[in-house]
Amino acid sequence: NYDVTLLNASLLYKFNPSWQTWLNFSQGFAVPDAAKSYGFGKYQLSNNRWNLLNSMNIAEQPLSGIKTDQMELGFRHNRTSEEGLSAQGSIFYALSNKTLKIDNAAFTISLLDQKLRNYGFEGAVSYRFAQGLELGGNVLLMQSETETVDKGWQNQSVYTTNPSKFMVFTGW
Repeated sequence: NYDVTLLNASLLYKFNPSWQTWLNFSQGFAVPDAAKSYGFGKYQLSNNRWNLLNSMNIAEQPLSGIKTDQMELGFRHNRTSEEGLSAQGSIFYALSNKTLKIDNAAFTISLLDQKLRNYGFEGAVSYRFAQGLELGGNVLLMQSETETVDKGWQNQSVYTTNPSKFMVFTGW
């Protein structure tokens, strides 16, 4: 059971029917995967059977949650007819109060009391032609970093971060 209060607020300004801009603040809360957080213990082999000697359990060690604050500033251009250009983009900055640590040998995760930040740009553009053909693409450019005591902000592990991406598409 988690007692968490989250705030979300947005401002949207429409310059005209096709151009908009927004500013958004949102908070999120997540709990790590319980199977990977509690999925280890000490075992001893006895008479061809593994006996559990000790382990972590929910009653003695409840999972801590991760709270994230995110700011986003964006724009959008919607086409005003069946054909034309549509585009949108936003810059974002997210800051979490904890960082996940993955142990690849034991297949477990744990939480570190280190801040995690993600920031970047997300955008999309498309053009629809009169005959119904549409061409477009989108991009996500993101940097993910963990704050360490001795080295400051360091790149986050590839196991726990989302990679940047680029996609093109066509539709009819």
